[in-house]
Amino acid sequence: MRKALVFLAAGLVLAGCKTSTVPIMTPVPSEVVIDSSSSIWFKKGLYKVGPGPRGFVQGEAQIQNVDNTAHPLRFRSEWYSETGEQLGETGWNMRVAGPGETLVITVTAYHPSATRIRLYVK
Repeated sequence: MRKALVFLAAGLVLAGCKTSTVPIMTPVPSEVVIDSSSSIWFKKGLYKVGPGPRGFVQGEAQIQNVDNTAHPLRFRSEWYSETGEQLGETGWNMRVAGPGETLVITVTAYHPSATRIRLYVK
């Protein structure tokens, strides 16, 4: 009888418990992602991510046009926290890369918790 009361009491206590789900974040690396349709013209070079102006994180990428004609290069960036939460993004920007030219693209993550920047190029 005593065991039955213990189980009953435990069941009543557990019935009042509430659980909540927490989204699982996957860390996102700082990297340059070149669209497959543009990879025949553009080659990624050095990509550095570090402290930028006013303490924000800044990324600087070298993108080379390996073709012998000029091509438009479009790029945008997304900013992520240490845990992988997306904190912000930019719209698409465009520059033109001349034949054999290497462009230096600089992007800044304007969020104080941002630690990683993913740069998309097409």
